[in-house]
Amino acid sequence: MTKADLHIHSKYSNHPSEWFLQRLGASESYTEPELIYQLAKERGMDFVTVTDHNRVEASLILKEKYPNECFTGVESTAYFPEDGCKVHVLIYGFDERQFEEIQYLRKNIYELRDYLVKNRLPHSVAHPTFSVNGKLSLVHLEKLLLLFDVFEGMNGGRDSNHNDTWMAVLSSLDPDRVDELWKRYRIEPSSDAPWVKGTTGGSDDHAGLFIGRTYTMSTARSIPEFLESIRDKRTRGLGRHNDYKSLAFMFYKIAFDFYRQKSTNTSLTLLGRLTEHVFENKGAGMKDRFLFHRLKSSLKKDGHRIHQLLSELIEQIEDHQASPVEDRLNMVYDKIAEIADEFFKILLQSLEKDLRKGDLVSVIRNISASIPGIFLSVPFFSTMRILTENRHLLSDLRGRFGIETAKKGKTILWFTDTIDDLNGVSTTLQKFGNLALEKDLQR
Repeated sequence: MTKADLHIHSKYSNHPSEWFLQRLGASESYTEPELIYQLAKERGMDFVTVTDHNRVEASLILKEKYPNECFTGVESTAYFPEDGCKVHVLIYGFDERQFEEIQYLRKNIYELRDYLVKNRLPHSVAHPTFSVNGKLSLVHLEKLLLLFDVFEGMNGGRDSNHNDTWMAVLSSLDPDRVDELWKRYRIEPSSDAPWVKGTTGGSDDHAGLFIGRTYTMSTARSIPEFLESIRDKRTRGLGRHNDYKSLAFMFYKIAFDFYRQKSTNTSLTLLGRLTEHVFENKGAGMKDRFLFHRLKSSLKKDGHRIHQLLSELIEQIEDHQASPVEDRLNMVYDKIAEIADEFFKILLQSLEKDLRKGDLVSVIRNISASIPGIFLSVPFFSTMRILTENRHLLSDLRGRFGIETAKKGKTILWFTDTIDDLNGVSTTLQKFGNLALEKDLQR
C-alpha cells in the first residue's frame, strides 16, 4: 500500500480567506516546499504533491528535484457560471501547458470538468460541503454529484460532521438516485457508473503542522499507477479530522510565521521562543533554559495573575518538548484560555473604574493593554464560525438523502451560587440532580 497527502499548501498560496489573517496582512501559508517534502516523507508518505490555490510553483519545484516521488498538483478555484458559486477542485499530474488551459477553463466548472475527463487528468472535489464564498447550496452539491466521480472524503481541515456527512451521501447513491438527478439537471455524468464514487484524503495543511496526518491510500507502486488509481476510483481517504483547537493554532502558527518573516528578531522575543518550542518541536538549548528559568523566577516574584499563568505555560512547554504536536496544542490551549480570560477581566474592571472617574486616557491605555488578550481570543471565535457556518446546509443535505444521525439528548448547564442554601432554587436543583442520578443520565 502507498500513501500521499493530496491537499497541502505552501508559501505560494498567498491570498487568505480568513478575516483574522487578512487583518494582519498575512499570507495563508509560509511553508517552504522543501519542508513539505521532508515532513511528508518523515510521516510515511510515499509520494508528495503541493496543491496551492491556482498556483503550481511549489509542486513544480518538488517534481523537478524529486521526479520519482513528487507530482504536480493544484487547488483550482472553479465557478458555476449561472451564479458565481465557487468550488475548489484538486487536480494532479498535469504539465505546464495543461495548467494554463486549466486556468482559463476554471471560470466555467462545466467546461473544466469536460477538459479534465477528456485529458484523463486525475482530480477530486475538495471539501465539497464547505461554502467557499457563501453561495453553496443543495442544488450545487447535487450538480457536483453528476459532474464529478471523485471527492475529498477526508479533509483534515474540516471537522467530522462535514467529512462523515459527505461520505454518507456518497454511500447512499444508486442508479435510481443518479437518474433522478439527471432528469432534474440534465448534466451528463463523468462515467458509466456515476453512482460509484472514489474518495481521496488530504490534510489541507497551511502551517506545516499536520502534513501527512490525513492522506490518500492506494495499492499503486509508482506515481503513474497512483494517479491512475485516483482517476479509476480506487483510492480512499484516511487520517484525522479537524477541530476548533487545531484550526485556531493553525492561525497562530501562520501569524507567527508572518511576523518572523517580517523581522529576524522575532525568535528573540519570549513569544517567539515559546512559539518555536510549541509548533516546531525545537528543544530548549542552554540559553533558552537560562532565559526561561530567569523569566519564571521574575514572573513568580511579581505575583500578577497573568505572569503566574505565563510561568506555568513555560513550565508545561519545557515538560512536553518530546510530545507530538497534537498533545502540545491540547496542553497549551487551556493555559492560553486562562491568560485571555485574565486580560479581559483586567480590562473590564479597569473600564468600570476609569469610566466612573471619567478618565479617558486610562480607558484608552487599558484597551491597548488588552490587545494581547484579543489576539489570543480572535482565532478561536473565527474557528467556531468556520466549523459551524454550514451546519444548516449539512442538515438539509442529510434530510435530502435520508441520512440518519444519532439522536443526542440536550445538555443543559445550570449555574448557581446557592446550592447549599435553603431556598427554592437550591432545592429544585438538588431534586433534578438526584433524579438524573436515579435515571443514570449522562452528566
